[in-house]
Parts: sequence; C-alpha cells; structure tokens
Amino acid sequence: MALAWPDGQEPTIPKALRSDPYAYPEITRVQGESLLGVVEILAAGPIETTFTIRLRWPDGTEVDHELRRPKQANLPPTPKHFGKKWLVADQVGAIGYMRIKSFDPEKATLAPHGKMTTILRAALKKLKKTEGLIIDLQGNGGGLVAASDPFLGNLLKRRQSYRWGNSGGKTRVIRPRKPRYAGDIVVIVDAGSASGGEWAARILRDAGRATVIGGRTAGAEAAVHTSTAADGSKVTFSAWPMAEPGVTPFQEKGIELDYALPLTVANVREVGYENALERVRRARFGRALELLGAPESDLEELYRLAEEADHPVEKETRSEGL
Repeated sequence: MALAWPDGQEPTIPKALRSDPYAYPEITRVQGESLLGVVEILAAGPIETTFTIRLRWPDGTEVDHELRRPKQANLPPTPKHFGKKWLVADQVGAIGYMRIKSFDPEKATLAPHGKMTTILRAALKKLKKTEGLIIDLQGNGGGLVAASDPFLGNLLKRRQSYRWGNSGGKTRVIRPRKPRYAGDIVVIVDAGSASGGEWAARILRDAGRATVIGGRTAGAEAAVHTSTAADGSKVTFSAWPMAEPGVTPFQEKGIELDYALPLTVANVREVGYENALERVRRARFGRALELLGAPESDLEELYRLAEEADHPVEKETRSEGL
C-alpha cells in the first residue's frame, strides 16, 4: 500500500521506478548537506518535524523529497546480545574461518566458562594448524579494545603499539601471545565494519599480517559515543580518534583496502538489493580463497558458514556453541 505525505495527497511514483522494478535511488543529500556516511545523524531531529532528502535516479534525475519525522520516538530496542551469531569459527579444507560480529562483551552472549577473549582464543586454537585464515569482520561495529587487543596479539609476530585521543593520546601496546597463528590472513570488511571492527583490520594490515578486502568501512574511527536527546533522537560520534604519528585518520573515510570489492548502487539497480548483496559477498569470499591459495570448490561451504552467523539454526552448530 502506497502512502504519501502530507496526509491525503496521492502518491507520485517516479518515472524511473515505473519503467524498471530495480530502479534503485541513491540518497545524495540530507538537509542540503552531502552525506559522508552519516545520513542517520543528518536525518535525526525533533519529533513531528520535517527534513529534506535528495534522491538521484538511474536516469540521472535528482528530486528533493520532504519527509516527516514520527509523532513519537520509535527507536528500535537496544539488542541485548548477538547470541550464537556473534562468533562462528570452523575450517573449510585447509582454510580456517572466523566470523566475529562484535568486540563488545555486553552485546555478545558469553559462555559460562570464560570471557570473550577466552572464547576467541579457544576458537583460534582449534584453527592453528590451518594453512590460511579468513577473519570476517563484515558488520562488526566494534566494541572494547580490552576485548580485541588480546585477540590481535594471537595474530601478530611482533609488539605493536598505537595511540588514541586528541591531547597527546593514550598509548596501548599489543603483545604477541600464545597460541600464535602463523599462517596467512585475509580480513573481510564492509560498510557495517566500524570503530574497533575497522581498527582491528587496520592494525593487522599495518603490521603486515593481513590482506584486507571488501567494501568501504564506516569511518567511525574509535571510541564511539552516543548522545540521546529528550525526544529520543540520537547522535553518534567518535570522541577518541586515533592519533598515531604518520597514520592518516579514517574518520568518515574508512580504512585503506588492499582489494576493493564494493556493493554499488549500479549492482543493486541491475539485479535488486538482495541479489546484489549475495553476489558481492560471494565475490569477497572467492577473492579471499584465491589470496590464500585455496581451491574455488571451497566457496559454497565457506558461504554456508558465513550465512550461519546471520541465520543460526536452533540445534548446536558446528562451532559447538561458541
């Protein structure tokens, strides 16, 4: 059912959408401002007020639309945990696979036998004899460096330090620790990789321990804070940017990739969002296997493991409840 606003106005179907069911518009501006990956922030505001977005259609036309904010705050409830979805770890042929969806212990369901770092270390220990490792950080919104740094220590060959903050910075040191994974590593990221999810990939890349592939990351540099207004509107911002000398900040830019395999508007317009997303994810996994010297025949099993993180089954999975 089509709805339009102001109330009672007949909805107008764009010409591009009438001629092409996959005519996917691209949001180019909100409130007259370019996006820079922060459309949610620009669109936030007091209830029952309006804001303007600009859409660009496949035929090149751009149209401004005025939208009305809801009559009451309708923010989704904060997720309590990711359940079994936060970590999937298994082996495909000679290649290990770890899907880590969060580095935030408060959002992940922790097993009764240990902390998040303990669980990550135990999963890595099972994969230590594999010839290569894929670390899937797609959708990883970050979390605590106290959770991610020890895990990164299991992957580094030498001591790594970094600083963060605007006033000289606080120094943190990541030390190699056992079990240390010695094989080659490929890290996959996407637009949902933010903050600690981006920084983990960047540390491994800067240390020469991983090849990073995928799509442009969120560019939420570090230590994300959220401010909530009385009407329920939220503004999220990075309060502690990384300050390592000689390292280019990635706020609103995303981290540097070795191989860019993005999900583009053109892809979505061609085959629809769901099909385009599946295509690009398969392409990323295929490239990861290629970089690690694994056979293309392992792709389907690898993709099944990746889907397990997004659609976990009720029975015990092969990751044995990790």
